[in-house]
Amino acid sequence: PGLLFSAGSWPPVSCGNDGRLQLLVAMFGFVNQALQHLITREFGKEKWEQIRCAAEIDGDLRQGEEFLIRKLYADEVTYRLVSAAQRTLDADISRVLQKFGEQFIHWCHEFGYDHLLTLLGGNLLEFLSNLDALHDHLANEYPGMRAPSFRCQPDPNDPSSVLLHYYSERWGLHDIVIGIIESVAKDEYEQSPEITFEGSEHLPKNGMTECYHAMFRIKMNPDEGQDEVKSVSLCVQ
Repeated sequence: PGLLFSAGSWPPVSCGNDGRLQLLVAMFGFVNQALQHLITREFGKEKWEQIRCAAEIDGDLRQGEEFLIRKLYADEVTYRLVSAAQRTLDADISRVLQKFGEQFIHWCHEFGYDHLLTLLGGNLLEFLSNLDALHDHLANEYPGMRAPSFRCQPDPNDPSSVLLHYYSERWGLHDIVIGIIESVAKDEYEQSPEITFEGSEHLPKNGMTECYHAMFRIKMNPDEGQDEVKSVSLCVQ
């Protein structure tokens, strides 16, 4: 089926067989901690506290506390935080998530995972083809982590572009991927690709659970070199 271009409300409502996305997945606290660090660094502790209060997550994080990186938190906590940040900062939700993606790369550096970014490839295209390897490594340290999966393929209509497919159990967070790619391209490979969100759709997973699929077109700058990208196998987690 063709991709469905999404322009829905935020945060996403639940969606299952009845057409509503069910937020039943949990994620480790390092994701929320990255967002907490982003807000604190960019806007200060007072603004973070406003966002925490607006998110109404006292049951998971009280004033003055920090998310525990190895504790599982319901996805609802993350969605509430992102939504509260959008309202409190009066910011575009896409930009909030993209900054979130950039901060996640900073988090990788701060917690000693920067060497993994280097091992994923000698250039951006190799990195994109090996994104799942990063999640596989993190899954060894965070058992039960339900990470997204990626597949990279050449764009049949443009030899200077690649198509990146993103598969996740979580809806609406695809803009984080843009922030991650832009940050890695700039800081690791000194490249500045043009990244376009092409659309999204819901796919059945094992005939039971909804899987969110988004696609990005990544156009490489011809002045920065171009390498061939081979399709990699898909493994939706």
